[in-house]
Amino acid sequence: MNNFKLTSKRDVSDTVLKWFKEKAVLDNRGKKSLTLESSMDMLYSMAVDELLVWCISSQPLIPEFAKQQAVSQAIDRWLRYKKYKNNPDNTSAYEKALSVGLGNIPQDIEYLVLGFINIRPEGFLLQKPIEVSGSILRFASWSELNNINLGNLWTKAQEYLPKHIASIFADPSRMISTFIPFFIETKSYSKDDAIRKAQKDLNLLRVALNFVSATNLLVRYGEIFPLAKFIESPIWCVINVTKNLTFEAYTDNDIKYIQPQEVSPHEYDAAQNIIERMNEAKGLWRLITNLLSLYQQALDLTDCPEVFLALWRILEAAVLDDPKHPVNIPALVGRLTDVERDPILKHTLDMLSYYRNDLVHDGTFPKRNNIVFLLKKIVDVTLGKMISIAQNVNDENEFQEYLTFLSTNDTDLARKAKVIGLVQSKRKKTAG
Repeated sequence: MNNFKLTSKRDVSDTVLKWFKEKAVLDNRGKKSLTLESSMDMLYSMAVDELLVWCISSQPLIPEFAKQQAVSQAIDRWLRYKKYKNNPDNTSAYEKALSVGLGNIPQDIEYLVLGFINIRPEGFLLQKPIEVSGSILRFASWSELNNINLGNLWTKAQEYLPKHIASIFADPSRMISTFIPFFIETKSYSKDDAIRKAQKDLNLLRVALNFVSATNLLVRYGEIFPLAKFIESPIWCVINVTKNLTFEAYTDNDIKYIQPQEVSPHEYDAAQNIIERMNEAKGLWRLITNLLSLYQQALDLTDCPEVFLALWRILEAAVLDDPKHPVNIPALVGRLTDVERDPILKHTLDMLSYYRNDLVHDGTFPKRNNIVFLLKKIVDVTLGKMISIAQNVNDENEFQEYLTFLSTNDTDLARKAKVIGLVQSKRKKTAG
């Protein structure tokens, strides 16, 4: 948690609008230009729009691009009308202009998004669509794509994809053996935002599959490859109701080592169970969902120091900020794994913390891949324990109490249980 007090967002808006009044000039057509006289003016010109977007960050259902567009239009509208420009209450006038922009955001439209993932095609996958964060994801056979007009998609893939991935799509037999197509039915404001939502949905499936399959870091010929077995889709396509390709996007992430991965029915069912809990996002699963999102981000990285910091960030995020029951990373991992007082675990976490501090402050990191393997294993075990505990713990407060009781000796724990039992018994008698 941040230890500083956040500035009032109304104060932020007032400050930014005052800056615009000083720096913005309107021509005869009402077009805005900025008078930038110093390097700090250049910096502020980049910061002001971001600050105003941040002021409406409490609107999670509105995509970021729509917020940015609404803010930009609101500033132009606010400056254009002299009654707003001369109004002493700058923020209220701007908010009226902003409400117009937000009100003009188009409503959700249904989209069908096509993507590809490196899973070996198995019959059971085609029979099991899955709900992911309100969208429906279903795997498809390659023959199903024959019914869709994809135009010159495969030719354009050779041009826009990084060369290693492009080489797979250049060979039809290799493409079919490496990837399986899937469709995501989703609702969004635009085609490009539909793809962004589909990417998030796929990431939830990927993190669930990557977690249950116990992936390892891949090291080939001295190069580091992603920890994730299941990679992001190299191509995204939006398909309209007449089964024509209307929009596509290509990855710029040049993943050099891609293999089709097997998924057993047991692993897929386990992944579905995790996704169902993430969809609900109730109780402790709100925290776990956030941790798994960070986990997938770490799995997609290829630079060892970056992977290490991303994995360490998961442990930091898992430590709840509760002054009454302080729990640090060693205590969290130790209590969950029932070896809190084990000296080897303590020394291992101390060592990893030392490496983390050196990396953050000095930019140094040991050239040993095993350090990342080690931290990944600790994160895997910690997340696995939290997922198991989430079945019996209602929320983060109960989880914090659970961790506290794990460190309480048997005598004190029995005494607390006795007192709690007496109180409950007394209340039952009173109620009766």
